[in-house]
Formats: sequence, structure tokens, C-alpha cells
Amino acid sequence: MQKLSILIVEDGQSQREMLRDFLRSEGHTLTEAENGETAIKKVLNGHFDLILLDYKMPGMDGLEVLKEIKRINPEIDVVIITAYGTIETAVEALKVGAIDYITKPVDLDELLILANRVA
Repeated sequence: MQKLSILIVEDGQSQREMLRDFLRSEGHTLTEAENGETAIKKVLNGHFDLILLDYKMPGMDGLEVLKEIKRINPEIDVVIITAYGTIETAVEALKVGAIDYITKPVDLDELLILANRVA
């Protein structure tokens, strides 16, 4: 499996660290951002194969960040992660350009399958 450069955008530190530690143990390179503004700066200054993007954050929400990421680089694969999953939110995220939508608590096996699909 190809190793990915992944950006985790999550305002919850424990969730961010759990995702980071798991994906790092699988050999991927991880970068973290605690909010949308920081994530956009990192996208402007770096290369990412995959972005795991929390839907509900203070400041810019996940859909706003997703739109900006896609404007900057439409080739980056983005997955929305949320504890507030609704069909409407999932459809909107996919319309804006997310490749998938997963709910919290994140199933790590599902996440690994997703990363393998991106790779």
C-alpha cells in the first residue's frame, strides 16, 4: 500500500491524536490542524493526498473549509468526519467535493479501508 500524506482537521485534541496515532502506526505521514483557518494555511503551503475534515468546528465549519480546499486544489481527496451525521449533510458534502463521509466514533477499520482506496 502506498503511504499517504494526510492532514487531520479536528478541533477535538483527543480525537485528532487518536486518528494521528492510528494512521501514523500504519505508516502514513500526518499533519494536524485544530481549525479551518489553520488547515487552509497548511494546504496552501504543503502537499496532502488526503484530508480528514471535521464537520463541526468553531469558526469555519467543515463545508466552508472543504469549499476553500477544493478551490485551492481540486485534486485533494477530502473526507468529512462528524458526530452530527444527517443525510442532508452527507449529500451536501459530497456535492461540494468530499469523496466520503464518516461518522464519529470513527471506525478505524473503515478509515483504513478508505485510506487504502485513496492510495
